[in-house]
Amino acid sequence: MLFIDLMQCRSIIFNILQNRSIDLNIRAAIILDFAKEVQDKIDEDDLTSLKTIKERYMDKNFINKTSDDLNKTIRDKEQWYTDIEEYFYVFKGLKHINNNDPLGLDKVLSYIKSSAENKDIYLDKYKEFKNFYKDNMYKFENILVYFVFRYFMKAVFDYDVAAKMKTAVVSYLVIKQLCVVRWIESGELSDEDMVDISHTYSKDIEHLEENIDTLAEIFKTNPVFKEDRIINILIN
Repeated sequence: MLFIDLMQCRSIIFNILQNRSIDLNIRAAIILDFAKEVQDKIDEDDLTSLKTIKERYMDKNFINKTSDDLNKTIRDKEQWYTDIEEYFYVFKGLKHINNNDPLGLDKVLSYIKSSAENKDIYLDKYKEFKNFYKDNMYKFENILVYFVFRYFMKAVFDYDVAAKMKTAVVSYLVIKQLCVVRWIESGELSDEDMVDISHTYSKDIEHLEENIDTLAEIFKTNPVFKEDRIINILIN
């Protein structure tokens, strides 16, 4: 029963993720909310209510209204800054393929810290990157689809839908920040850069299932990974 429900949920997630009439970050926020609603019903042992949730997230009018509401949400820049910094400290604490910082996590942290006195500096660069890369955002969409495809159905075994979705969305956000710093340093972001960063992330973070399990536990205990805090990062 749960397997079928989750297969249907994953199909809905893919449909939302591939709706390019909506900004990708808003799409990511919507699927995060969807996963939370599904998780709540699983935790309540109320799988029969999943039908109503699935129907709602298949409704285009509901999706459009949710998108509009998210676009109107008040952004918290200070929270964005401190939370994205915490992301990179969390990822530094995982097990890596070597001790040479293969992903360049320290480099991102140095950029964030150097903007500590004027947080708008890094945020402005981040926004410049989004404008620079706007015609290529589908590449980040593909990354999100990959992570959902790889991890979502594993919730059949541990019932942790929320962790699977957070793995996808947080991985996307971390990869994007790595891309922003690559762009800041070189003034461009080539297809080769994107492949290199994505491949290194996979090799460095996903090489150990233990890292994914560690993240799942951290998602439950570290408040920066609450849905509303992740959504604040997405919409800024």
